Amino acid sequence: MSRRKFWDRHSWMYLYELTGDSRYLDQIEAEMEVIRHSLAKEEASPHSLTTEELYWTIPFYMAYETKIGKKENYHKLVQLLKQYGKDPKLSMQSDTPMERGWYLMTLVDTLDEMSETVYEHYRILQDLIRQIIRISGSTLYDSADLQGNVMAAYATMKACSKTLISKEKYEDPAMQCLRESDSVGLADGDLIRQIMAMGWEQRL
Repeated sequence: MSRRKFWDRHSWMYLYELTGDSRYLDQIEAEMEVIRHSLAKEEASPHSLTTEELYWTIPFYMAYETKIGKKENYHKLVQLLKQYGKDPKLSMQSDTPMERGWYLMTLVDTLDEMSETVYEHYRILQDLIRQIIRISGSTLYDSADLQGNVMAAYATMKACSKTLISKEKYEDPAMQCLRESDSVGLADGDLIRQIMAMGWEQRL
């Protein structure tokens, strides 16, 4: 999926919430058909989606469930993310930081779209995020893969902003990672825009 398409999805959701215009809902439902087809293949063949594809898919699906779908598929989405969390490629001993980075971003952005009223499922994602970040600590950004480091730093900063983890302990190493990546021009532009939108641009 192109990143433009990803942002289009979220723009349609925002515009539908803002205006109630059925044309935006039609666009959203068309995208959901594509997403449901992808997840049907995932159910038939577990782990057939890459962690990058998870990121383009699951947060938007969760936003749909929260705002339009009456939260009926919360369990399904949370269980899918739990299953991916058992993949050895996403462990802290893994040499695939990009995989881990996509997964962490998927977790924090999916949590951002959930309602806390469905606490059981909300808590599962909270615990997954805390576990990965706390186990790894500052070594989360030690990889030679700077793009993977940026993804992990973004996820950590967002977890701090949602008070899932201690700002005092985790925010500064994540900020340092973002500064260093930005200084060599390797930071992901879309991620930096999201970081700025959350009010951290003055600290970079």
